[in-house]
Amino acid sequence: MAKSKKVRRQNEVGYQNFVLLILFGACVVGMLIMETQAYSKKKSRSGGYISDKESDNDEDNENEKVISFSSPSRISNPTGIQPVVIYTKMERTASRSFVGMITDILVPEDPIQPITFIDSPVSLPITLPEDRRLELGQLLMATTPDKPVLYVNHHAFLDFNLDEATMNKKLLIGQQLNKRPVYNIAFIRDPINRFISNYYVRREPGGPITRADDIAQTIDTCFGRKARECPDRQNYYQYFYYVPFFCGHDRWCAGHSQTDRDQAVTRAIENVKTKFKFVGIVEQFDKSLKALESTIPQTFSGISKRWAEDLKKDSKSWKNKSIGKKVQRSYSKETESIMRQRMMDDIRFYKAVKEYFETTYARID
Repeated sequence: MAKSKKVRRQNEVGYQNFVLLILFGACVVGMLIMETQAYSKKKSRSGGYISDKESDNDEDNENEKVISFSSPSRISNPTGIQPVVIYTKMERTASRSFVGMITDILVPEDPIQPITFIDSPVSLPITLPEDRRLELGQLLMATTPDKPVLYVNHHAFLDFNLDEATMNKKLLIGQQLNKRPVYNIAFIRDPINRFISNYYVRREPGGPITRADDIAQTIDTCFGRKARECPDRQNYYQYFYYVPFFCGHDRWCAGHSQTDRDQAVTRAIENVKTKFKFVGIVEQFDKSLKALESTIPQTFSGISKRWAEDLKKDSKSWKNKSIGKKVQRSYSKETESIMRQRMMDDIRFYKAVKEYFETTYARID
């Protein structure tokens, strides 16, 4: 009898815990949806925002919408569910210019926006725990399929295009997002140029480096002293920077050993070729935008023309930009040799991706 009461008590406690878990999950989903709606009302850095109003009388609402960068006020109406585009944003890879072109087409006065824009917090770690991946999937599932979604992420690659056989049944993210196309895109640049650019940008006014001696420190001095930003170890995150973003969330993707780094590079290159819809090269930014436009025309139609127009309008300010150019900072051959040795895994990845890009888009001028 006592044993029976004990079993009933355990069942009651288990049921109570289960109910609490369900309620907690519902709160998480509700908060994510509210966060998405709240974010949609905020202005972007470029002055645009996404309205959550709907127009009942607009005849075009019956059809699907796509972006038209060349004439954002006129939106074409193709059939089919619109894609979720996941843009992997990395430091010093023309991300501000690219995202700026997206947000510039958003018209504050227009109740019908051509795209749903979501920017993830920069504070998120590159490798996400399982619960955060679930939250991300729920956030993307809260968007409507009648317009494209651009999700700007700051974390490692997540595969939302899993098939029925290999899908993570526990999260069910792949199954539900698989009802609409999910395209992963990114841009990368020469790892040495990216490292140098990031090093000196951190020393500009308003940057995180504030001590006068640190601001004046050249990159030659940094490597000569083996300073905090130029340590003598290959697994430093600024040396092994690109690969973890493209490798994924397995522990070895962080590259703590050379064996891990070799495995991660192989996985990252494979993902670029089989999982990413598009990876552009910053040194060939004009060509990359044309390639992106031809690869995902339903979302990026006219973006290369928009970029050319922006350059003409603001040509003076773009003369000193590093997009598509080698960083004009002097450094010794010894420093270059050290950087090539310490960044060899990222360089190997970059060369493979660049070769793949040039082969795939050879026909584009």
